Amino acid sequence: MRAESPTKIISAIMGLTAFALAALAGWSAHNPLPTILTRAIIAMVVCFAVGQVLGWAATRLAREHMDDYRSRNPIPTTASSKAPRPDAQNPRTPDTQTPEAPQTEVSRAAA
Repeated sequence: MRAESPTKIISAIMGLTAFALAALAGWSAHNPLPTILTRAIIAMVVCFAVGQVLGWAATRLAREHMDDYRSRNPIPTTASSKAPRPDAQNPRTPDTQTPEAPQTEVSRAAA
């Protein structure tokens, strides 16, 4: 499963919402079914197109903001950043070693 672009998601949500609202409005006004469906489909197509424009603008704005932030706050690269993390497992120690379990009074008495 792959992620869809925000533009597609925004336009699809706007189109389906417009269809549902137009259908509910036509139904509550007791319009005939062909009229309800025609108006709902027209509203869906128009709002889908508006959603495409808004989604494109929002995606572009977010991308420009991220690029500006990255240019103002670069990640420093040093020789120490290439060193292994301190919590990384040491390849020289075998995996079978486990830390010693803390002794309780009961385990001390048994020993």
